[in-house]
Amino acid sequence: MPARHLIEVFRLLSVEVRRLGWLGSSPMLLLQTTGLTGLAVANNPHHTLTVLYGKILRALQKMPSSAAYRKYTEEIVNERAHIVKNVS
Repeated sequence: MPARHLIEVFRLLSVEVRRLGWLGSSPMLLLQTTGLTGLAVANNPHHTLTVLYGKILRALQKMPSSAAYRKYTEEIVNERAHIVKNVS
């Protein structure tokens, strides 16, 4: 049962990555200062991360609350969401 939920989380992430054009050719700007050639830069990263973290948390809600993966993933995602919320 947990494997099905993991697949759903990865499916949601891959759909969002494709929608945002993070893979392949993209009309977005390329970040030159990091030295990571071809890394697409999101126009509004705070909003994008907030949306992605919300989707992940909603997918995790479908898992049993006692599942270790859910507990640890929720902890990580909530920490990251808190950081995104507090960084301007």
